[in-house]
Amino acid sequence: MLRDRLSMEATQMNRLCDFVNKDPPLNPLLASYFSKTIEMLLERSPKQDWYLHHIVCLHVLDMFKSRRDFLPNLLRHISTSA
Repeated sequence: MLRDRLSMEATQMNRLCDFVNKDPPLNPLLASYFSKTIEMLLERSPKQDWYLHHIVCLHVLDMFKSRRDFLPNLLRHISTSA
């Protein structure tokens, strides 16, 4: 599945995390795609078993935690309409 492959590829996850490194304001359309992508990665698919879902979620959250700048940069854009 796409979500499983995306979450396991460090290069793609880094590109996704880099989106919030930009100065405000973000493009609202791109911000909405970003939020939907994050939502898709953390949401369980009907075809996904419990174990795989947790592996994907933990991998995504570990990626966010490993990037110390991710959360502060994400919070800079909290007022962006997405």
